Amino acid sequence: MVSAPVEAALRMEVALGQTYELLDTQLPWLNPDKGQYVTKIQETSDAFTYLKDQFNKMNDPQRRLPVEHLTGTKFPEIDRSRKAIVPGVLKEKGFSLRINKEVLKSVPKADAEIRENYTTAAYWLGVLVNYDMITQSIAGANQTTAAFSPSESWANTNGTADPVGDLMGLYQDMDNDGFEGELTDAWIYKSNWYQLQKYLKDVHISNAKIENIYGEPEIHTDVINIPIVGDIHKIKSSNVGLSAGSVLGMDRNHPGLEYHYRIDPEYSTFKIQYYTRGPNGGAVLQETDNFGLHYRWYEEQASRDIIQEFWVEGQTVVKKPYNLIYATGI
Repeated sequence: MVSAPVEAALRMEVALGQTYELLDTQLPWLNPDKGQYVTKIQETSDAFTYLKDQFNKMNDPQRRLPVEHLTGTKFPEIDRSRKAIVPGVLKEKGFSLRINKEVLKSVPKADAEIRENYTTAAYWLGVLVNYDMITQSIAGANQTTAAFSPSESWANTNGTADPVGDLMGLYQDMDNDGFEGELTDAWIYKSNWYQLQKYLKDVHISNAKIENIYGEPEIHTDVINIPIVGDIHKIKSSNVGLSAGSVLGMDRNHPGLEYHYRIDPEYSTFKIQYYTRGPNGGAVLQETDNFGLHYRWYEEQASRDIIQEFWVEGQTVVKKPYNLIYATGI
């Protein structure tokens, strides 16, 4: 049997809170404070359906223009094409971590081991969720480009790279008649992000009028804001499905993604409480909706080791393909 202090540190509420405390910073897709990139939908079973756009308002084969009203008659009835009904299935994806029985004999050692497991779990859960988000986005996004046509990669070996012009072209390609999607955010791998950062640092605009028209870029830790284009985000790890040379564009105001998830109350909670840094630097207790994160622990009979299991039950789907855009060549 584990001691009471160790058992308290293994409790579900503690595990979910301490894991999410670290996971929170790794989930720009699901964190509502960072933007509305995805619509979250809680399911009650592992099977679900969603509605997917087939046509926009301009190319809908049922489209009819309004006609002039004739006195004494009704307006003609028009129709529209229905969205495709697509089935989906939620699957549990996760892993387990072990705590050796020898470590459990010492409360300080056990506590340190448990905290390290929560740190490890947060990292790999972040990779898991982000990989699902990005790979599903790429697979379902519009990939037809015309204005986006980089003459040179952003490595700029010949000195002719034009990152801002390329992003402006991507913005133009996402502006399709009949669809509300516009480019507000783009996601690129960190090597390309630093190339963009260097490009902007080296650019000197002598004409103040030009600067006033296009706006002055703001470079932050992980985001570069270019007023004429939008926010360019840094993807820090190649483990999450976006490789160097590619760019994924989104509209935070009109999400093209849905994230379907399920909560099993036996191994999870509908709300997660965790600590984050407050405005004065102190710890502040926060509460957020759970997105399908689950946890349990048990003592393995043969070894008497503690096994901690972490998993997510959720699935990303692309509902509006033209509210996303994916391209390569930067």
